[in-house]
Parts: sequence; structure tokens; C-alpha cells
Amino acid sequence: VVQDTADGIEWDQTNVATHKLKLGTTFRYKDWLTITPRLQWIGETTTGRKNSLVPGERLKMMAEDAGLKLVVTHPSCAEACGLPQEAQVNAEDAADASPLPAITDTQAPAYVIYTSGSTGRPKGVAVPHRAVCNFLASMQREPGLQASDRLLAVTTLSFDIAVLELLLPLVSGGTVVLATRDQAMDGEALMALADREQISVMQATPTTWHMLADAGWKPTPGFKGMTGGEPLTPALAKHLLHAGVALWNLYGPDR
Repeated sequence: VVQDTADGIEWDQTNVATHKLKLGTTFRYKDWLTITPRLQWIGETTTGRKNSLVPGERLKMMAEDAGLKLVVTHPSCAEACGLPQEAQVNAEDAADASPLPAITDTQAPAYVIYTSGSTGRPKGVAVPHRAVCNFLASMQREPGLQASDRLLAVTTLSFDIAVLELLLPLVSGGTVVLATRDQAMDGEALMALADREQISVMQATPTTWHMLADAGWKPTPGFKGMTGGEPLTPALAKHLLHAGVALWNLYGPDR
């Protein structure tokens, strides 16, 4: 938790990840996650939703490396998915399909996310259901999320912190509001969306928080903000705290 004290900006150094990453700790919330292990995330990680900003060759490499059996796609980008037509599930056609069976094997992979490849060939990391459920259960408890909360999701799926934004509100009975890429990159547009949708929670990088601050954004009472992905400067922390944001600095544990 970030606080503005007489000695400057301080935050509790307690690693909130300690109780969510303990080996052997398992939360068997099988109804929380029903992602089939055969449906990997690629591009905009792995729901088979492709990131148009990722080169086609890289998407094809990830599809082959992950051993995809199915990909959820859309006719507008089906050719780029890297799998034959019989292995494609049209998102529009699947709207009325029967739900997939729940996964009861907590060691089964929930998704595969790929590294940036900045040091060589991108590497796929399989994240098991056990780890995802532990993470969500911990974050639901602290910093905390309630059924009344409305979270504004601004993170691309190729960034692992999107897991919190997309799934935590849903397992808590809350609401996810998805920002478009254009809105997420425009401070005024993002501010307007947050105001219009009565957003109470948002997670973003310091770059995005700076962008909102520069646009003149004023949080609603009780607004909870989480920051990560980049170091949080004392100046930005002080600005957000003085604006009334209950601020949590999540940067660091996975680095």
C-alpha cells in the first residue's frame, strides 16, 4: 500500500505474492476457470485472439510451438491464425455453443504466455490452473475486489497482468469494462470512459497513470488504483494519493 508520509512517499515492502505463490498451496475453485488446456493463448497471449501488432511469422511460430489444437478467431483475421480452417472456432458461431467442461486437474495449464523474445526466440510459459486460482484468490483478498466494483481493463493480453483485469472482477461478481486500444492510449478518451462507466478500480502502468493525470482526471470517491510494469516514481505516487486514489504498487515480485 502506498502512503504519503511526513518523510515522503513510502510503501509497505511486504511481498503480497508470498501467500499466493507458496508451493503446495491449492485453491480448488474449479468453477472459476474453465479454460481448456487445448486452447492456448497466443498473440494477444493465448485465447487464440491474435494481436494485429505482432508479425504474422511470430504468430505462426507461437501456434506451432504451443501445439495448438483449436483457435478462437474471427473471419476478419482467420487467415492469420496459423491453423487450418477445421481447427478454427468462429467466435460469432460459438456464441450459443454449450460451455466447455470444467477443468478439475489443478496442474493442467490454464494458458501459455510467450516472452517478448528480446533475448532470442520467444519462449512459451505454461501457467497451471493452480497458480492462476491462487493468484486470483489472493488478489481478491488484498488489495481486494467486491461484487460492486467496476474495473477498467486497459492492458493488452500479451502482458501477463491482463489476467487480473479480465478474471478477477468476474470471479468476484464484479464488472469488467474493456477499453479499446485507441482509448487506452488517449488520456482524455480514457478519462471519459472511466467517468461514463463509473469505474471504481483500475490497474495500469505508471505511463498510463501519468497520461490520465495530464488529462486532468479526477477519481471517484473510494477509487482503487494498482500500478505495475514500471517503477512508480514518488512524484506520481504523491499526485495520485492527493487526488484520492487508494494506491497499490504491484511492481517487482515477478522481476
